[in-house]
Amino acid sequence: MASTYTVGAVLDTVEKKLQDESNVEWSVSDLLNFYNLALREIVKLSPRAYSVFETFKMISGAKQQLPSDGLVFMDISANMGTDGSTPGRSPRGTTMEVLAGYLPDWREETAVTEIKNFIPIQQTPNEFWVFPPSDGTGYIQVQFSKTPPTTTYDANDNYRAETIPISDEYLDAILNGMLYMAYDDDTDIPGNTPRAAQYRARFLQSVGMSGGGAA
Repeated sequence: MASTYTVGAVLDTVEKKLQDESNVEWSVSDLLNFYNLALREIVKLSPRAYSVFETFKMISGAKQQLPSDGLVFMDISANMGTDGSTPGRSPRGTTMEVLAGYLPDWREETAVTEIKNFIPIQQTPNEFWVFPPSDGTGYIQVQFSKTPPTTTYDANDNYRAETIPISDEYLDAILNGMLYMAYDDDTDIPGNTPRAAQYRARFLQSVGMSGGGAA
């Protein structure tokens, strides 16, 4: 669910916390860059922050890949036939250890249209395995996190009215992420390095990660 806050409201809050409401140290363009980067970092660490369900055609073989804007694979809800609109079996998640223990040569199994299992790949989160291997004709409905839309600066300030694309529960994470990036970007000013560390710790905590390293 999208936020009820606008980009303009977020920028105003960050400028006040930075005590730079005239944008002397950090330009609006700089802050928008930090905002876009913070959104992407949040979604990488907490995929559910911006997840979608999309149906797409599998390629031939056992290894599959998300669309180009996909970040982290999450789940497969159903096979969708050869036309992309015919719901079928709901595949079950498994692990490489279980599948390899049961069928050591599972990658060599006969390719099929409708898959039975899937395995996320931790090393490359935008990829996943399917079993049996796909014959390249079947569609699946997949849940995955997606790259949030980029907000671009414009001289007419149209960006200010844009609504944040992720839930209000991540508002603190956005603010903390922008603040740590701003202070980290200007470490020549005394005190900014520990401030950056402090806000980075708060940022990580706000997305459910260990803060660590805070000053």
